[in-house]
Amino acid sequence: MELKNKHSIATITQLRSAHIPLFSYLSSRALMSSPDCKSNAGPETADHFLFICLIHSHHRLKLKDIIEKLKIPFNKSILHDPEAFPAVADFVGNTWRLKSRWEWAETNLERTPTDQEPPD
Repeated sequence: MELKNKHSIATITQLRSAHIPLFSYLSSRALMSSPDCKSNAGPETADHFLFICLIHSHHRLKLKDIIEKLKIPFNKSILHDPEAFPAVADFVGNTWRLKSRWEWAETNLERTPTDQEPPD
């Protein structure tokens, strides 16, 4: 399995190194006042985001199901096994937690057919 784009590769690398724009990392750089996750379950680290955070539990169940079908242990090894990378990248994308402003705008642009009036 291959990753779809450079952004996915960068995200996997950031998760592996824990240099990713989650609250724990951002607060360590004085860019956020608190390292704590919005779920109130402790610091929002890469491990917390991938394996613990209640906010993303629905998406995590899908990730875990895919990882188990690949016969890969559901632990940090998913960040080092190329077979798991597409599933991890999909999990990250589905949570919308790390989407950039540009990706969000690109995904949410209203597209109306030219023969219809735009909605009010």
